[in-house]
Amino acid sequence: MVSHSVMLGSRSMSETPVARRTARRNVVQRIDRFLAALALARREPTAYEAHHVLQALEYLSLDQYAAGEDAMLRAERFDIAPPSWIAEVKPLPEPVTLTQLRERAAAALAEE
Repeated sequence: MVSHSVMLGSRSMSETPVARRTARRNVVQRIDRFLAALALARREPTAYEAHHVLQALEYLSLDQYAAGEDAMLRAERFDIAPPSWIAEVKPLPEPVTLTQLRERAAAALAEE
């Protein structure tokens, strides 16, 4: 079967609503698990982690789920980060706390 899809931004019109919901749910769950792991470890996110979680939330709001998954991979796996990943992280004006990330995540989900 030949797929006739038209690209709109980074999203194909051939994606089904179920596939989009599943992709979104996967990013949301990944963010939730990461924030829960930080809470369990009783620590605040590093600037690197916060940067990528904020990126994932931004991609989530833009329906760019693959990019959101990639951002969360980077947040979760600093140990495999090549210098190019680290170099792209711009300093944040002030540290971002776990509470602030949780609030941003809740706000992003409430916008649905």
